[in-house]
Amino acid sequence: MLQEDAQGIASWADWTFFVSRISPQTAFANCLAFIWCLVAASFIRWFMRLKMRQQSRLTCIQQFTDPSETFVDILVHRSEEEELATALHAVQAIPTDELCTRNFILGPALAARMDAVRYQIVNGPGLAILRLPKSYCAQAGEETVTRAFVGLCTHLGCMIPQSKDLMERVARVETPRDHHIIASPNTTRRGYRNSKEQIVHCDASIPAARGCGQTDILAMLCIRPSSDGGGVSRLTSAEALYAALQATQPTHVTRLARGFRYDAQIEWLPHWRQPQTSTVEVPILWRDKHGRACVQYGVNLRANLEAAYGGRDEIDKAGVAALDALNETANSRACRHTLRLEAGWALICDNYRWMHGREEFL
Repeated sequence: MLQEDAQGIASWADWTFFVSRISPQTAFANCLAFIWCLVAASFIRWFMRLKMRQQSRLTCIQQFTDPSETFVDILVHRSEEEELATALHAVQAIPTDELCTRNFILGPALAARMDAVRYQIVNGPGLAILRLPKSYCAQAGEETVTRAFVGLCTHLGCMIPQSKDLMERVARVETPRDHHIIASPNTTRRGYRNSKEQIVHCDASIPAARGCGQTDILAMLCIRPSSDGGGVSRLTSAEALYAALQATQPTHVTRLARGFRYDAQIEWLPHWRQPQTSTVEVPILWRDKHGRACVQYGVNLRANLEAAYGGRDEIDKAGVAALDALNETANSRACRHTLRLEAGWALICDNYRWMHGREEFL
């Protein structure tokens, strides 16, 4: 880089020395021509990069057919294992939910690996299956693997709690046994506090939690698969959902894109980036500034919408029909993928470009 800059300065100096010996009119004309060439070259370069980004995005959307295409293996080289061990040793006295990029520092190999994961989430298909070696998971144990995963994920974004009762940043997916969890008011609303079947949904499905032009990332790690073969993950892309509704029921797409008012008084957190209530209709299915389909939907969302309108019967019939169609289509086999996570596999996705669910497990 320094060498290129030095050559550029030298060339400019040579050119300036040359024009100082010709007439002012010719020099001025040459300057204009030179500036025009620079502007034209910059525009062409910008245009070609824009086309390449668009082509790459469309390729991801059109060619992506199965979540297994997004596997990203980590700790495949000894240098990565050494870097992870160093990072874990440096934070051994810090609680797991207080890990962040300032204390969980990655070496160059792991940093490059996580940059690739982030790029795949933000600019690619919006989904990555990060796979830690089974041998590492078996030797390190659950607590170490969990801390390693959380530490790695801090390099994708800042951890935030989803539920306001326990303010958990890191939580186990299981039927709760601790009395304080069972007694918490939102335990029945939280899918990770039970082993029941879950239809596909977005986490923090209340519009008040939605970011402003930001990618909210969902990260889930499988420590051990269910012994009964249950718990298989279900995934529906917003792109497939949008295309299916547009092809069969385009009026529903229009109604969902228009959106709904909401009232999040049932459950609202101060760090959420939108107001607790909204008298303005907020889209539920839409395309972002890059043209990518996005969705924000879950069973809990319906309660927040109905609260804003004064009950289900007060929402217009077209709105109710559109929400019902979205729910049915998102959970249909035509749109839904299934994937059984193995020990050490982590599902990481854009929360608004992918809906997730699971089968029941014991």
